[in-house]
Amino acid sequence: MAIGHVRGSGALLWIAAVVGLSACSSGTAPPRASDGASPGTTCAPENLTQQCKCAEQANAPGSQRCGSGAWLACECAGLTVAGAGAGGSVGTGSGSGAHADAGPAAQVNGGAISDPAGNSSAARFDWKRTTPTGGSCEAGHYVGAFTGNYNPGGLLSLTPLPVASVDNPLTGAPGLELWLNKRPGSEIFDASGGKVKGNSNALYPFEIDLTGSLDCTAGKFTGQLDGWYDASSGLGIAKSYFAGPVTADYDKITHQFVNGTWTVLEKQPDGGLPPLVPPGGTGTWNATWKK
Repeated sequence: MAIGHVRGSGALLWIAAVVGLSACSSGTAPPRASDGASPGTTCAPENLTQQCKCAEQANAPGSQRCGSGAWLACECAGLTVAGAGAGGSVGTGSGSGAHADAGPAAQVNGGAISDPAGNSSAARFDWKRTTPTGGSCEAGHYVGAFTGNYNPGGLLSLTPLPVASVDNPLTGAPGLELWLNKRPGSEIFDASGGKVKGNSNALYPFEIDLTGSLDCTAGKFTGQLDGWYDASSGLGIAKSYFAGPVTADYDKITHQFVNGTWTVLEKQPDGGLPPLVPPGGTGTWNATWKK
């Protein structure tokens, strides 16, 4: 064998030449990185990808994949492969190895994709506001406010005076508060410890006990007010007493007593003559769950 007798650098050159010729004869010349390879050129390994250019789309950038040992057609932006295989070609027609134009949904402009105006949605959403449903009634402490007008028989006044609950600045106690306690196995909540404290016409103090129950299913509170006011400006020597119903709705989302109303009439001393104008008052109230 002639190869066994070759010596020195000449032998290395001769071997390199033989290897080079062998590579050319295999048909696997490396593709150009920028243009890709001609479809059908052998390649390996399977699913290898490389960049390529699409002549049909102004040399737009694309991707080429090695499938079944051969480079497939260059897939470019805006085109869809209709058929792929060895020997396939790039085009806008149909058939094996061809690309089908995706239509006006995507156009290539200088290598960049831009949607047609028809794809720019002018749709808008009209959100409809609805009243929330569900929610719950909560046991615990409620704090609120109490306002209205009262015609005090003890002051012989024919003009109703403004009344309002007032928070205690010394103790921090709220002007209106109550606690709800749920009955076991029921959707009824009973009010306990309900108190309303304030004044009439900013002069005459009053205090009221508030009792009642909340039907959580119906979201309705019904109760009773029993109280007094002191016409002697808090000296305790001219107290008058009153009573009447109290109602409210319960908001199970915000856990509040809302739309609260009250009406009271002053109690008359036994044997006393009825007044020309029945003393009493009406007003509104609210309360919010604290914990």
